[in-house]
Amino acid sequence: MKLTEWKVGPRQADNAKFGELFETMRHNARLTRHQVSTQLNLSEEYIRLIELGRRVPAENSFHRFLNLYSVSYRIDGFRWVIGAVSIEFTSRIKAAHGEAAVKVTPFHITPMNKAKGMAQIVQNLTKADTKTLAELYNLLDEGSRENHSV
Repeated sequence: MKLTEWKVGPRQADNAKFGELFETMRHNARLTRHQVSTQLNLSEEYIRLIELGRRVPAENSFHRFLNLYSVSYRIDGFRWVIGAVSIEFTSRIKAAHGEAAVKVTPFHITPMNKAKGMAQIVQNLTKADTKTLAELYNLLDEGSRENHSV
């Protein structure tokens, strides 16, 4: 099946189509904006703006809507696939600062700071978007293959 690819986020052309899909999913779930806003602790106005294509939900909370709407989805790399539509979320932070905004500061791992470092990594992973997690997975997978081929 050929997927239709959309990119949604700040100033993206596909936001309006995404909003229409978003509204259709809510209607199919037989939910009002009020019910959605109450269950997800969001304003009705925010739901309306998403449905109009003027706002896009944060990628890390999109699954809450899909679960509430009982919509099946899968994540393929850094894209959300719903039926025949593949959706990529762009980031306001990346849009404002560019892809190279993230800098990694190396540190020496000792038994004393290993647990603290791991805790910080896990905390950061819980905030990561799907694209970042996919890139990290691929990087770790590459490193694993390199270590086994030596």
